[in-house]
Amino acid sequence: MRNEITIYTSNKHLLSLVYFLCNHTNALFHLMTDLTAVDYIDRKPRFEVVYNLLSTMYSTRIKVKTLTDETTPIPSLTSIYEGSG
Repeated sequence: MRNEITIYTSNKHLLSLVYFLCNHTNALFHLMTDLTAVDYIDRKPRFEVVYNLLSTMYSTRIKVKTLTDETTPIPSLTSIYEGSG
């Protein structure tokens, strides 16, 4: 989509970034609409995990993306979005 905001972050900063986006007064992305991943088999690291967030207060959507491989875990966001587990 055009004019879509996408933020790339490391696994290390994923939890703090999403916490900020969910709770900051100027963001309020209280809803995770989708959690998905893309497998780029020829790329290292090969997996791109995508979190689609919605701020109903501001009618705004944002994508948060992080990269990982077959053995590196990604932090869970269930402390922020219960349904993300």
